[in-house]
Amino acid sequence: MGIPSKNPELPEISNQQTNQQTSQYKGVFLHKKSGKWYVLMCLKGEKPKYGGIFNDQLDAAKRVNQICEKLEIPLRNPGIAGMPNEQSQRGAKISQYKGVSFHKESGNWSSILCLKGQKPKYGGSFMTELNAAKRVNQLCEELGIPLQNPGIAGILNEQSQKKGKDISI
Repeated sequence: MGIPSKNPELPEISNQQTNQQTSQYKGVFLHKKSGKWYVLMCLKGEKPKYGGIFNDQLDAAKRVNQICEKLEIPLRNPGIAGMPNEQSQRGAKISQYKGVSFHKESGNWSSILCLKGQKPKYGGSFMTELNAAKRVNQLCEELGIPLQNPGIAGILNEQSQKKGKDISI
């Protein structure tokens, strides 16, 4: 702008270096007031998909990729792999596993397998997210389809909290 620097001995720093308002990852943005990274995916002709708030922008980028996998679209951040190390700080808990959701009222994790053209298959309610994900995998095995959560294995170590009747596990 032609304005002389007050400290000519110091190197100039661009706004982007001091004010990192943009992320290097697609779908990740900095919330200026909180200083936290949020996930927002805008798909043509659809309502924006909000993915939560994170302290770390790499975890936010991993969440973007989780959403891409769920929507069966190409990954927005193909060089990033794995699950976020931190849980989204959004009001509602979001599971890192497919087919698992958190119910705020009960404080439990539910397993629901949704297949195209079929009625959702409810697998029960669990105290832990991991057991709900294991139940989703059991449902997949029972139906003879690929596992929704192939990275986890093992036997459930809790009974479903389903009201009225227990699911044999």
